Amino acid sequence: MLVALLVASIFQVGFLWSGSGEGFTIPFIAGASGGRESGIRPNRPEIDIAELASVVLNPYRVTICEGNQKTRGAHYPVSRKSDLFIALNARCRAFYDDIMTVAPEADLPHEQWGELVSERGVLIEFRAPIPQEIFLWFTDSGEAAPGAPSEIKKLLIIPEEIAGRQAICLYALTDDRIIRVPSPSANYYDVQKLINDSLVVLRGDIGNLDGSADGNMRFMTIDEVGGGRFPGFSPDVFCVVEGPKTGDFKRIRYTAPTNVRDMPELENIILSSDVYSYRRSIDFYDTLVFKNVSNIYSLYNNGLMEYNYIPLTQPAEKGGVAAALEIAAGYIMNIEQNLLGGADLVLSGIYGDESDLTYRFTFDYIIDDYPVYFVSAQPDTGVFGEYQNAISIVANSNRAISCRWMLVDLFFTSESKDMHLYFDRIEVGQSLTGMAVTDISVAYVVYLTDTPETGGTSVTGGEPGAGARYGWPVWAITAPDGAVEAVDMTEG
Repeated sequence: MLVALLVASIFQVGFLWSGSGEGFTIPFIAGASGGRESGIRPNRPEIDIAELASVVLNPYRVTICEGNQKTRGAHYPVSRKSDLFIALNARCRAFYDDIMTVAPEADLPHEQWGELVSERGVLIEFRAPIPQEIFLWFTDSGEAAPGAPSEIKKLLIIPEEIAGRQAICLYALTDDRIIRVPSPSANYYDVQKLINDSLVVLRGDIGNLDGSADGNMRFMTIDEVGGGRFPGFSPDVFCVVEGPKTGDFKRIRYTAPTNVRDMPELENIILSSDVYSYRRSIDFYDTLVFKNVSNIYSLYNNGLMEYNYIPLTQPAEKGGVAAALEIAAGYIMNIEQNLLGGADLVLSGIYGDESDLTYRFTFDYIIDDYPVYFVSAQPDTGVFGEYQNAISIVANSNRAISCRWMLVDLFFTSESKDMHLYFDRIEVGQSLTGMAVTDISVAYVVYLTDTPETGGTSVTGGEPGAGARYGWPVWAITAPDGAVEAVDMTEG
């Protein structure tokens, strides 16, 4: 009952978000204007801009900190499966608007972030820094205020008293500074109540948000447990310090469209209304290929889909990053809503310097709160390569140029194991002390083989041939440049 009241209260607090009714159509071509002109988004009615924002601005993690002297360091991650995460995510749009359009009242040194994260409040983390232009575009906020952050990596929402007044302060972390903005969209007492009610649930006082009753898992930041031992770590890297020392984890598997030749509905979804303009063939590697004058799609047996725009001259109009991301996210949503099951998508990378004519965007899957990384075998050699994102799509403000997508359905088997969750059980020893680390999380690594096993599934998670390791979770240790090192978890 309390959970229902808690979620209802989120909709009543002062930071309600009025969604835009504007939208746009999907396929690869954006339309005649190729983006906004004079601040007006073209009329594209099939997918609402609020739906796009739910993917583009989907946080990697939301955490609530208790933040008093007795329980300093009591951090509780909010499960993505919970109604609380969904409601907080949706209502944060007003805060994104505030941080970009309200003049900052203070700049703080980057080194103060570790202290701020320990305050009572809500921490919103993105997988990749989100540029200012994207926040303005997808929240329809208009122009940025002078001094607004050029990008946001993380956002803290803290109720506090400053200069004798009670306020909701927003702290935006950028590469080189912290910007504090007072939020006009939230009521101090409403946010305090939201945090209080959330903590009752997240501490396990009445059971977890997913209905289980074995909560009480508490995290601290590396700064709080003695960051001096790990000088290369970001101060807000989380580690478990209280609660069950082990967790019950299931084995992961995937299904791939190996019977794609008998699935015309899949072709209709991917090719949309142009399905009849494509010539269908099977190549040397038994890959299904669709090709017309301008486009070529390849569907591999392991679930990998590749798209390429093939005219001799590619569109030269790069345009803005937000307009290009709108193209990319719109195409992804069109397929994702029709094909993918329980996996959630988060934006994990934005690339493109001044010399490029396009942008590249990457997205990752998260399933049951666990990030998923992919390693695929080359069809000609069978050799496994480096970690890959679930989706990598290249686009400009007019159209998508190419796309590489691990179009698989992830699911857990009935097999399970107890794995150690405490920081000191990470089997890397003292080598961690010399590493630059921005995040440590439990994750899965999925190996896409040339041909999935009988029944269209392949066990995944450890290096091929690793036997008992196959399919079980790992520690994903993320470096500042986004590179991930996977380290085996140990059994309890």
